Amino acid sequence: MADLLQKMEPPKTRQKGVPLWLEFQVDPRSAPYLVSSTQSVMWVAEPSSEGLIRAAFRRQVEVPKLCLEMLGAIVDLGHEAQWGNVHPLTEVGAHRAIEHVQSYDLPNVELLVSPKDTKGKGVFKGMKTLGGCPLRVSKWLPAGWAVAVPSDRSFVGTVMEMPHAGILAVIHNPSRGVGVASVSVGGNTAPETKRNL
Repeated sequence: MADLLQKMEPPKTRQKGVPLWLEFQVDPRSAPYLVSSTQSVMWVAEPSSEGLIRAAFRRQVEVPKLCLEMLGAIVDLGHEAQWGNVHPLTEVGAHRAIEHVQSYDLPNVELLVSPKDTKGKGVFKGMKTLGGCPLRVSKWLPAGWAVAVPSDRSFVGTVMEMPHAGILAVIHNPSRGVGVASVSVGGNTAPETKRNL
């Protein structure tokens, strides 16, 4: 499975109880940040004075669903803020999503595509690469989505599963590290997303 985010092992802690959130060091130049909250996902405009942001653990959600919520939020804000990272799902749109990520000198970009879009009348039927960029079939992506990301997902963000706590995720470079080609461009693709911008 081609994942959106780098998987991180939960920290070993001697504290009793289950943590509600964790802090992450971020680069202040890559704001805004997208983090998991206890109910949804949330935009954070800037880190603390120490360069930290918090992400909350979320229960009763699986990683694919959380990643789709985050992608929806990136599409919505990227389109609204005119980051240039969101395009229609066509070959040209996918090229532009790839070029957006490459324009920030992020190495070895890959295009994550839905298996449904590689079959039948799919946009990427029979393709292994697009303009030299490898296509990676991602079973968790629904039809109508293609996502350009660096092969080193640490440039994008982190996801962590912790027993009894749930799942948390941080995308610390959403405007530069994620390019999207989607049938949902311009629509309300995300659930109600809290903004702290």
